[in-house]
Amino acid sequence: MDSVRIVRLTPEHTERLASLVIASHDEMRRLMPGVPEQPRTLAEETSRLMEMLAAAPEDRAEFAIEDEGTIVGDIAISGIVRGPLQSANVGLFVAPEARGKGVATKAIAATCEIAFNELELHRLSAGAQPSNIGSIRALERNGFERIGLARRFLYVDGAWRDHLQFQKLADD
Repeated sequence: MDSVRIVRLTPEHTERLASLVIASHDEMRRLMPGVPEQPRTLAEETSRLMEMLAAAPEDRAEFAIEDEGTIVGDIAISGIVRGPLQSANVGLFVAPEARGKGVATKAIAATCEIAFNELELHRLSAGAQPSNIGSIRALERNGFERIGLARRFLYVDGAWRDHLQFQKLADD
């Protein structure tokens, strides 16, 4: 598990991450909003990732998850709100073949360090479909507390899906 790390997503990562996204299309479609019905081509997915990086919104930080130097997923701090709220959301995807090895747990821990220490956020929130036991366990292992169920929260794979909501505070 010491081989797992997160690195800021750069243009050099886009083709490798695009390949992973395409290979994991069906799984991503089942779990994540906005995934098209048909997988994109490698060129289309790489271009989408490059455009996302070029836009570089100030309310988002994107990372690749690496295990022994191989990209096995991605994780983002998104919706960063400053001022009196100082909060953001964390969301991730780990390829099916890398699950069950502590990758998500380690990636979330590293992301919390960045969110609370570098970005000086007060609160992180996260959500997971109730059936996504791996994500729920990884969040709980990192001290995220379950705060409720958001019914029909996100439109995923053709339907409004419930999501368990979690939070972690900087001083927890």
